[in-house]
Amino acid sequence: PEGTVISSAPATGESVPHSEVVTLTVSSGPEQVTIPQDLLNKPETDVISALAATLDIAPEAITSTPVYSDDVAQGLVVSISPEPGSVHPQGTNATIEVSQGPELFEVPNVQGKQIGAATKLLEDLGFTVKEDNFLGGLFGTVRSQSVGAGEMRPAGTVITLTVV
Repeated sequence: PEGTVISSAPATGESVPHSEVVTLTVSSGPEQVTIPQDLLNKPETDVISALAATLDIAPEAITSTPVYSDDVAQGLVVSISPEPGSVHPQGTNATIEVSQGPELFEVPNVQGKQIGAATKLLEDLGFTVKEDNFLGGLFGTVRSQSVGAGEMRPAGTVITLTVV
């Protein structure tokens, strides 16, 4: 810590005349380091290695948390704390968030349902619905869906419903 005596000359425990100069080496605290700015959107293992080396800590001391991301590919780092570009003392703990890719939702079976109910069900899950009226869609019943029931897809996926 800052202000702590690291060493002395002559060494601790030596007897010297009271007029002899004693030199103390006092710590100015841990070295201040800058968190690298080019670590976002990089593989988790690369970021952990770089942070551990910069902060002079063990790689195991870095906390990694998985998060969903629509913008960052799976396995790449989404965020870092402390913030890239900030200055901190060596030994500071670090955390990262690693993308699992987009959150996926199960597509329900809407075949045989009325178009209004089917659209509401799909849109409530975050999907986008397009309607394809077969023979004018006179009965308003979903005949088929472009993404099969049970498939896992991210929110925003367009699902076309063929309506008879």
